[in-house]
Amino acid sequence: MESTIIKRICANNGSMNISELENNFYYDMNVSVQDVILNHDMFCLVDFNGEQRVVAKTDVRLCRSQDCHGCRNLHFCKRFLLGECPFVQRRRGCRFSHDLTSVGNRKILNEHGLEELNRAELCTLLLQNDNFLLPPIQTSFQRYYKNMENCGLNRKDKLLPP
Repeated sequence: MESTIIKRICANNGSMNISELENNFYYDMNVSVQDVILNHDMFCLVDFNGEQRVVAKTDVRLCRSQDCHGCRNLHFCKRFLLGECPFVQRRRGCRFSHDLTSVGNRKILNEHGLEELNRAELCTLLLQNDNFLLPPIQTSFQRYYKNMENCGLNRKDKLLPP
């Protein structure tokens, strides 16, 4: 039940109104949607414009190293997850895996109830939970400010605050 609700939320850009979510799961269930979304490890309730919304959460992260063994993170290319990996076309290829269905990745997804998510849904979930996937803030501002002194940010500030 939790994995089905997470899949639905991620398919709706990572959050849904509680009433909308309940309407999607009105059929015969042993547990109510309200009871399921009280699992604070997988869901977060927020008030948005006067309406209660459910946001999907996870402890799953992308591994930042390619040579670790036995870590509890997904071993998958960040760029491929976010869209397209430019390194695939190069002679050496990409040094990170492009296979979400590898044995290690499947094991981690199963442990967290995320095995039903497709790449786009997993991307949505990871983007709202893993700061590693966020772009450096300075890169975004460079498009708008030709001179970095005019952007008002200290050069030490690399990422948005958590």
